[in-house]
Amino acid sequence: MSKERTEALQRAIILMHNRQVREYFKDIPDGDLSDAPRASTKRLLLLEDNDSLVYCIQAMQFFKQYCEDANGINDLYFSVPVSTYNIAVGYLPQITLYFRQEFNASATTETRDRARTMQVSLRVRESKIPTSTAALRAIATDIRQTFGTPLYRFRTGYRKVSYFNKALGYEFKISCRDVIDAENLIKDVMGLLNDRDEYDERDLKISESKLGAASATATPRKTRVVSRLVNLPIRDQSVRMYFTHADYKCYPAKPILLVKGNALVY
Repeated sequence: MSKERTEALQRAIILMHNRQVREYFKDIPDGDLSDAPRASTKRLLLLEDNDSLVYCIQAMQFFKQYCEDANGINDLYFSVPVSTYNIAVGYLPQITLYFRQEFNASATTETRDRARTMQVSLRVRESKIPTSTAALRAIATDIRQTFGTPLYRFRTGYRKVSYFNKALGYEFKISCRDVIDAENLIKDVMGLLNDRDEYDERDLKISESKLGAASATATPRKTRVVSRLVNLPIRDQSVRMYFTHADYKCYPAKPILLVKGNALVY
């Protein structure tokens, strides 16, 4: 290694070190010759071209250990943003709508047994909690009219739609092919609590995978079950769903079945 390269590297190290020292002691002017602790420490830590290698190493070590590390300047923190939403609504009553994959008449029994399912649920905020049998039956009737007659159908897909309205307590995450279908589904669910008009497009977020629509035709992954390979469900595949039933949960009581198909149960 040539002498010129060694000197150039040392000069670069000195420049970078002095820049960090000046940033740390930016409240002390470079020309401060006082005996104050911070001023004298800054003068000692600023390196010069004629300082020995041993002195440079000691100065850099001192600066790192007693200035940067001691004050947590180089500490890195990686964390997940904290949300208290789910804690706040954890014990509120919940209405859940259930959907199941729709097949053609020629579908095999094995295919039908592996049908996909979907759930859409909402928490009932305190001002909307039904306080009587008649009030809960009215909600069940609305569910039957909206999702049971005729049976509500929805197509999933490669797009992900999320809707979050903290003030009203709504949080939806829906897989869809067409965004308008997801919007209509969210509006219909909000309508069960007479909040359809409260829907705000500014609360809607849309995302999709890098493959886009091509993700539905990607080669399916396989997994071995006992002695044969079985195709895993294709992610983001467009699947037609139909409404099956809805229930009402109020902790700690058991779920109450409200609607099954197009029949009012409660």
